[in-house]
Amino acid sequence: DEFILVGHGGKPLKQKPINSRLNSPNTSSSLSERRKHESTPKTHTNSTIPTTPRKDLVQKLLSQKNDLLNSPFFMSIKENFSSLRESPKDIVCYGLGNFSVSFKSQYQLMLLVLLNEVFQITEHIHIYDPVFTDVERSILTNDFSCNVIPTNEIGKRRVTKQTLFYMPHCDKLLYTNLIISNWGDDLSNLIIFGNSFQGYCERSVSKKTRNEILCLFLLQPHTVELKIKNNFVRADVFNDQSFHQFSAIPQEFFVTIPNWQIR
Repeated sequence: DEFILVGHGGKPLKQKPINSRLNSPNTSSSLSERRKHESTPKTHTNSTIPTTPRKDLVQKLLSQKNDLLNSPFFMSIKENFSSLRESPKDIVCYGLGNFSVSFKSQYQLMLLVLLNEVFQITEHIHIYDPVFTDVERSILTNDFSCNVIPTNEIGKRRVTKQTLFYMPHCDKLLYTNLIISNWGDDLSNLIIFGNSFQGYCERSVSKKTRNEILCLFLLQPHTVELKIKNNFVRADVFNDQSFHQFSAIPQEFFVTIPNWQIR
């Protein structure tokens, strides 16, 4: 797999803590962003996750996959996907949460599996969330042909080929880490399925919040966003999601704004 974890100046860098929230004493904290209106958290600590028989969980996931396959929502997703400038050659998924207990995570996982199957993108999906249990990792590996990434990249994966980053409802820090790690020509290799970047920019009115997503503001003129029609039967599973790509960006842009200025 072609990726590099990068630091200042583009040099390989050993991972360091980004902030106290992502590196708190509770190392099982999810990469997923909890929405205020959710009645049930998307993730749980490993010690509180209810035990679900593995066979029953897999059967439930396959049933949800079939529900998605025959839905108007998936038809519209396929249209969005077919409109992408280039098709991805690889898939990376961050922040899915505990799909053994969260119906949102279950449907999000099955959409990812369907996209890979229908468009025949890659042999193995690369996936990571620090909250995954042993049973979840086993199901991902043995039932859905996923490669569970061994370490927490906190979004800092640099890619050299067209890659779909599947990141529904992730924390904005993961999106900015990913973009900054690929700052320059490699931005054209990113296809990001996740929270609407346009929505982030429209909702960020304070200087503090604007600085937190500065790279999204700077890239707005060069961002091609395909909004996902939220017509799924459960409105809170895929709300505010879009496909994002970046159009051709002049080299002068990156010379004027080197990545270290937006970290």
